[in-house]
Amino acid sequence: MRNLGFASRTVLPQTLAALAIVSLGGCLPTAFGPPPSKDPPNAYDAIRSADLQPRFPEATQNANTGEPEPKGASYYGSPVEALVSAAPEHDGEGGFTLNFEDTPVATVAKVVLGDILNTGYSIDPRAQGTISLSSGRPIAKSDMLFVLENALRVNNLLLVRDAVGYRILPATDGAIGSIDRPGPGGAAEPGYGLTVIPVQYVSGETLVKLMEGFESKPGTIRTDPSGKILLVLGTGSERQTALETVRTFDVDWLRGQSVGIYPVYNGASATLVTELEKIMDSGETGLSHNLVKFQAVDRQNSILVVASKPQLLRMASTWISRLDKSSVASTGVKVYRVKYGDAKQMATLLANMFTGSGSTGLEAPANQIAPNAGATTLSTVDRLTGGLRQETPSANAPPTAAQSAEAAAAISTAGTLGPLGAGGGGGGGAGGAPLPNVRITADVANNSILVYASQEDYRIIERALNQLDRPKLQVAIDVTIAEVTLNDQLDYGVQFFLNKGSVLNVSQTSLPITPTLPGFNVVLGNALSPRVVINALHQYTDVKILSNPSLVVVDNQPATLEVGDQVPITTGSATVLSANNAVVNTVDYKNTGIILKVQPRVNSNGTVLLDIEQEISAVVSDLTSGGAATSTTNLTPTISERRVKSELSVANGQTVLLAGLISETQSVAHTGIPILDRIPVVGDAFGSKNNAIVRTELILFIRPQIIHDGADASVVAEELRSKMRGGQLGSLGLPKLLPEPHRTLQ
Repeated sequence: MRNLGFASRTVLPQTLAALAIVSLGGCLPTAFGPPPSKDPPNAYDAIRSADLQPRFPEATQNANTGEPEPKGASYYGSPVEALVSAAPEHDGEGGFTLNFEDTPVATVAKVVLGDILNTGYSIDPRAQGTISLSSGRPIAKSDMLFVLENALRVNNLLLVRDAVGYRILPATDGAIGSIDRPGPGGAAEPGYGLTVIPVQYVSGETLVKLMEGFESKPGTIRTDPSGKILLVLGTGSERQTALETVRTFDVDWLRGQSVGIYPVYNGASATLVTELEKIMDSGETGLSHNLVKFQAVDRQNSILVVASKPQLLRMASTWISRLDKSSVASTGVKVYRVKYGDAKQMATLLANMFTGSGSTGLEAPANQIAPNAGATTLSTVDRLTGGLRQETPSANAPPTAAQSAEAAAAISTAGTLGPLGAGGGGGGGAGGAPLPNVRITADVANNSILVYASQEDYRIIERALNQLDRPKLQVAIDVTIAEVTLNDQLDYGVQFFLNKGSVLNVSQTSLPITPTLPGFNVVLGNALSPRVVINALHQYTDVKILSNPSLVVVDNQPATLEVGDQVPITTGSATVLSANNAVVNTVDYKNTGIILKVQPRVNSNGTVLLDIEQEISAVVSDLTSGGAATSTTNLTPTISERRVKSELSVANGQTVLLAGLISETQSVAHTGIPILDRIPVVGDAFGSKNNAIVRTELILFIRPQIIHDGADASVVAEELRSKMRGGQLGSLGLPKLLPEPHRTLQ
């Protein structure tokens, strides 16, 4: 061992040491005690349940199905060790002891770089200052550059490696220095520079966030856009520390995880997951949190187990086998509470599927007539006179009401489900049912389904129920009904007006109007509002908005909107043979006005199939010869109707225009001087008659919007509020449309 000193200075053992040391994993021995043992204590020992032995005898097979014990697939992981840098080898000379006190930078550089390492160097004239350094023990030659670099860092100086040797310059120059890329197990080179560290298993963004607290300066650790390379700028010690940190976290953690998939034969996988989390104490606040995780796989009715140790996976497999047992007396009544659908409809569907019968055990109402049971039709006179006339029954006469009721009761009794055997039950088809010993009944009052079945059969039915009981979509339908007066410029109707491009000329924009169906059904597109077309038509003629309803309809459910009057109409009359020979009339009521019936059906590709029926009807006032209207109490009125009935396939948020219903109304107006205009022969000189013919066309705008969730519902509600208060969107005629979601409907 050699002691380096100088004649001009006395080497004192009590010299102040100012050495900035950065701990390097694998290069210097740790000072925090002995290294951890290779096999740390097992994590599953921390489970609070000390006694986990079963308190019941174990059965060898399931009671009902006779299936063997569930055996899942288990994949055990191997221990994962972080890749560390190889420790530098010390030379055989034993190293050097450094002892400087207020020594100039140039002198220290000459001793370390020139005398010990025999390498070239240069010193920037601005690099001034003194260094006080005492190693206290021999330093290996390979570590000498790191020691010098740390000593220079205290004086805000950098040691930068170049092609000739090393340069010492102020840190304010912002030099990048050398660029190195250590290989597996390699170390960062001494000197200020840039180290490129590739990552394999962890994203670069995650490592940057993890190492932000270890940076000497903000921004010295960065990642490339791909997230697969880290760039570390700093001294050799700082870059080596970052390199060791990256190698500690950038490991294949999945390699050390043990994964198992275990099918569940007797029950629901979600129920067993809840029980396993309590046993293994793996909840969010449990002692085994993040050591073992359970996930129910509903698609396979299995349980996915991910454990950090193979012992934990074996314990989870054991408890799954213990919990997945079927009792001998497992056949009984199970109640499924329907969340979104109709219990009666779902029970009928399940009965058709699994038992071969469409009945659900519900008794038919007393006034309900079964299909094909026949019915009694009473004539108008019979209904008016209470059926006083008696007729002689014939062989070809229809069955009486009593006979129909008996037939209905017989069919209702035959359709009630009992414990089904082979092909049993009313309405059952030929051959045995898929689940012969199952009974399914709907509880309409509680919207629940009662299932009498074994545990194995109920598991099959429950899977079907989980697929059927899904949230239903809703469709917001915005309808605008307008009446256009046809004049000379619109003599051929709205279709010819739009085909000429008048809308394009008025709005001065490119509006997508594309005919899609025969007749006059055109698609306006997402960018065109009914207000734009109506404003364009209003510049040429009179346009009257008859109705603008907005309604929300559940998928595949009908909706009806009626605004109008009920008009009495005489449908029959009869004379009762009595002393007064009274005449009795039968009066029915017909709905008139604006009637809209719509039923939407949402397809999986996002389109909406609409069944539309639109009716505009009104009572026609009959004029007498004098031009006065007849009494409104007329029980045989003339009713004019304009009806549109169509089935359309519309994209979400798209507007469709239905038109082509043209009606013609003729009116006669008489004006003149009273009394004088009625004098024969000369009366025409004091008055005049005007015959006017008015032609109108009914147009219908329809725009459906699919409501998937609460966010879509909020957008629809806000659009409606904006329309009601005449907001900015409404004034522009461009309503806010729902964004088209990228999702698959189920």
